[in-house]
Amino acid sequence: MNTGQLKRNTCQGMALLEVMIAAVVVGIALLGVAAMQVSAMQGASHAHFRSKATDLAASLADRMRANQAGRDTYSSAAANSCDAPAKMCAMACSNKDDMVAGCDAAQLQQPGNCSPNELAVYDLWEVRCLSGVRNTLPNGTLSVTCTETPCTDNTPFQIMIQWQSQHSTDGDKDNTVQDIKLTIIPGGRP
Repeated sequence: MNTGQLKRNTCQGMALLEVMIAAVVVGIALLGVAAMQVSAMQGASHAHFRSKATDLAASLADRMRANQAGRDTYSSAAANSCDAPAKMCAMACSNKDDMVAGCDAAQLQQPGNCSPNELAVYDLWEVRCLSGVRNTLPNGTLSVTCTETPCTDNTPFQIMIQWQSQHSTDGDKDNTVQDIKLTIIPGGRP
């Protein structure tokens, strides 16, 4: 046998082996990229929900500061009720399915024609049910609590918004409760 022929025979299988090794390396790299993509999408989803919850909490905090006379109603209103309030204390219907309960002239009130307590009930309903917490956050809940008893002008209130996020680890879905807490003093300065 010729040594040139022996070298040629051993080299013919090397190209196939190199291609197979390269395919395995590329496959592993693509799986890593896919895993990073899933992780990035979950991170973006968590950031979106946290941003939305923060915006809703800040909106309610601004409403509480504007309605200091209805301060106690914010913490005593039903925690998760989405029943439409007796008075719609808004300038006009937002046309979101005619504010869920049906916006008619008899029910729609200018905010100046509502008592501070009616305005507080409306504010909670709008933030909790109409514009946000229940509609934009998975299993979202809103609670407002007075941190001290009795509540006075300078007593802090805590606004807490919770929602459920799904983490996927090893193919199992784990439902985790996420929350944001915002402490404000409605009678104080921002």
